Parts: sequence; structure tokens; C-alpha cells
Amino acid sequence: MESRESIDIDVSVKIVLVGDSQVGKSSLLSLFINEEFNQNIPTTHGIGNKHRTLELEGKVVKVDLWDVPGHIKYRPALTQFYNHASAAILIFDLSKRESFKNLNKWISELTLSGIKLPRILLVGNKSDKTEERDIDESDLQNFLKNYYLKYIETSAKTGENVEEAFMIALQKSLKFYEGRNESRSSTQVDARNREACCVCRVVCRLF
Repeated sequence: MESRESIDIDVSVKIVLVGDSQVGKSSLLSLFINEEFNQNIPTTHGIGNKHRTLELEGKVVKVDLWDVPGHIKYRPALTQFYNHASAAILIFDLSKRESFKNLNKWISELTLSGIKLPRILLVGNKSDKTEERDIDESDLQNFLKNYYLKYIETSAKTGENVEEAFMIALQKSLKFYEGRNESRSSTQVDARNREACCVCRVVCRLF
């Protein structure tokens, strides 16, 4: 699944990264795109956009990744960037309970924008901070059962599960993309069948 340049793209998908400020969205994105951890990435104040092209399931896929600022003052103006997203990666900090408590607000925002639960991947980031972990396991499990979310823990610092998390989100994107295309094809077939039926009725009346 290596990146490839100057080739024909079979599928283009858009994935948004959301979550509170300083949970590590930009660091995860940097590691996935550049394969390096940068501890000094500044807090995102505007929308961040990166892309990566790779081969998956026999298709060349271009993934557009949008890093949405987590600070509450930016959110009303930036929800427009959820438009046409095929999946979302919702990230919280395993060492900051407040970022976990705010997940309900993020899920509400995503679903109201049209990104339904099956297309959301929940990521608990900074798994390397084992001594600072501030999330009650029972609360986490209850949350997952309540929303039926796919969940994975990552560390941008060590690289743990970072590639895997983006691949899961990409699988969700492709499933949504293929389902949407099948729906369109079915609609077109139904329309052609109705048209053929109408023509048949007209011809039958003539005879």
C-alpha cells in the first residue's frame, strides 16, 4: 500500500479528523503522511488539508484528509468542511478526561452534518502515556456500547496503530463510496425500467 504519484486515480475520498484541541490530530496526520513524528506541531487555527495516494483492494485511492481545529470558537464556521466527507476520525486524548467527556458533542455535530455513526472511527490517542491515563475503562466501554463505534488506541509518538487507524477509516470511506454508487446505479436502472414500461404502454395502446 505504498504511495504512488502521477497515476490515474480510481477513487477519491475525503476523511475529516475531529476532536478537542491538542488531542494530537495534527501529529497523527503528520505521521501518516510524512512517516515522522513532530512534537512541535503548533495548534491548528485554520483548516489543515493533506492528501496521500495509495493502492488498496486493487484500486488507486486518493485520500483527502482534513484536520479540523478543535477550539470551540472555530467550530461554527468550520462545520461546512464536513460536507462530502465519507468518514470521520474522532480523536480524544487518553490522558485528558475532558476530551473524552466532549465526545458526545462531537458525535452530535458529525451526525447533524450527515456523517452517520458507521462512518465514524473513535481513536484514543497518546497511548504511550500509560502513567497519565485518565479514562475510566468502564466509562469507555459503556460509551462504545451506546454508540456502536469502532475503536482503536494510537500513539503518534511511538507510531502504535497509526497506520492501522487510517486504514480502518479508509475502509469505512470505500464502503460508503461503493454503497452510494450502488444506490445511484439502482436508481438509474429503476428509472430506465419505468421509462421502458411507459414506452411499452404507449405502444400497446397504439395496437
